[in-house]
Amino acid sequence: MPLQLEIADLESANHIVALKEAEHFPLMQERFPSWLGTSDPCRIEYWHVHDIDRMAPEQALPLIAEQLQGLMKRLSRKNPKPP
Repeated sequence: MPLQLEIADLESANHIVALKEAEHFPLMQERFPSWLGTSDPCRIEYWHVHDIDRMAPEQALPLIAEQLQGLMKRLSRKNPKPP
């Protein structure tokens, strides 16, 4: 079973990914309004991938893989490996 997100998770994260903005942003506003008010909004990235009620895993998983590859490229450009 998935673990519930806690404020400590948000505070310790450099970058946060949520798969569906329409679902997760209202939850963030409800559960963590003070954190959202004081945090850099760029720390949360929404990928717009539907849950199983609206998209089959065969459709969602390739979208997640594509988004993950893009995220890895962006993060590697920000933190290049030392020579």
